[in-house]
Amino acid sequence: MRSYAVIIIGAGASGMIAGVVAARKGVKVLIIDRQEKCGHKLYATGNGRCNFTNEIMKPEYFIPDLLNDQERLLRMDFVKKCLDNFNKDDTIEFFKEIGMLSYHKDGYYYPAGEQAYSLVHALERELNRLNVTIKLQTAVDYVEKKKVGLRESFIVHTDEESFMCSKLLLACGGEAGPIYGCKGDGYRFAKDMGHDIKTPLPSLTALYTDTSKKIRNIWAGVRFKGEVRYADKSSYGEMILTDYGISGIPIFQLSGMIIRELNKVNKSVNAPISSELIFVDFIPDYDEEELFDYFKGLIKNYGSLSVIELIRGVVNFKISEALLNGIYDEEKHINDLTDDDLKRIIDLFKNYEFKIIGYSSYEKAQVTSGGVNLTDVDFSTMMSKKVEGLYFSGEILDVSGLCGGYNLQWAWTTGYIAGTSLSV
Repeated sequence: MRSYAVIIIGAGASGMIAGVVAARKGVKVLIIDRQEKCGHKLYATGNGRCNFTNEIMKPEYFIPDLLNDQERLLRMDFVKKCLDNFNKDDTIEFFKEIGMLSYHKDGYYYPAGEQAYSLVHALERELNRLNVTIKLQTAVDYVEKKKVGLRESFIVHTDEESFMCSKLLLACGGEAGPIYGCKGDGYRFAKDMGHDIKTPLPSLTALYTDTSKKIRNIWAGVRFKGEVRYADKSSYGEMILTDYGISGIPIFQLSGMIIRELNKVNKSVNAPISSELIFVDFIPDYDEEELFDYFKGLIKNYGSLSVIELIRGVVNFKISEALLNGIYDEEKHINDLTDDDLKRIIDLFKNYEFKIIGYSSYEKAQVTSGGVNLTDVDFSTMMSKKVEGLYFSGEILDVSGLCGGYNLQWAWTTGYIAGTSLSV
């Protein structure tokens, strides 16, 4: 059985940076991954351009799946302490040192060559320079810790052979993106060694609604700038109306907490329906009073317009057709509208209600919500509080961030902290 000082399961973002940091201290490192190449999931990040961090890095951007205030505070405290150790400036400098420059646009950082390949290649080149052993296309079956000779060691059993180490890092990601080799094996390994796992669920993904098929057929494929609200959170940007529901980055940003709410084990049958509702503002740049005054002016000058024609000047005509069809026919003129009618129309477009009945699976989700409970992990080292010598980094932990480079920054931060600790 071959022996290493450190074994890292997972050749993704956090696993690779951890391998570099640990190997720089002179320890013998082995990285194992089931995929045929390192950083497989990274190639799909940012549509291949790899948005690898963000100019604005706040702990509150790492709680998009949480509604509970106590959970939010606990996670933000953990994340803040980690980011204080290794932040976005450290990430940018790290990649500069290993041969990759970057640039930012609207706060989003990308490799200067605008290719994920540049980032992955820089990491691989540094791992090779440091003589890190990388074993690809190798699946880990199970992990155990037992006494070998006079000391406790980890035995990593793969589908080919077994390896031994004194320190083990689980950097094998979550379940989002199974096409990239994300199977959730790390949760099983962690649970088998006594760790609490918060139920993993898809996050940063599209939502299914109970909107009628008739409406969905009218507006499927329409993109619009709007605001979506859920509970005490909101998000603004481009959304997409689909033949199954609604998608787009603003939806992704709120999807984590919505999906977790839908999956609550102890959710009462009589729980308020608002817990499953989102509200979309199709005209976010104007408030109700401004719209009322604007429409009153149009009614005065263009009283023979139909109601649908009135709205077509402010929203996509397919949206106006979908929402007004069956309420106001083409023959109804706007000068027939009462003030209350007009207010109801404005409210319809400013507070349109979608009932969420489902969500896209892990195949389309960008990240996993849930994972190893943070109370089981030392933030200063990423080492388990339950099993000495066992470490965690990246998506396997119960932290998920917003779109925009936050989840990769979490990978770099925790991978760096773990790598530093692995080499001690």
